[in-house]
Amino acid sequence: MRQTGLSQGNVSGHLSKLEDAAYVEIVKGYIGKRPQTIISLTKKGREMFKIYIKNMRELFDDLDE
Repeated sequence: MRQTGLSQGNVSGHLSKLEDAAYVEIVKGYIGKRPQTIISLTKKGREMFKIYIKNMRELFDDLDE
């Protein structure tokens, strides 16, 4: 939330959509009495992120011409 400037509700909504698409896995638990949420990319999520980066590089490379 600090890095994106999004509210907790917005982050939660985005993460739910990513989880529904099987791009991330969300595990909720506790450390002692404090809640902890661990979010990790799935194999599918990593593949899609690589495609996204490739597309963004191509887009920005095209701007240089």
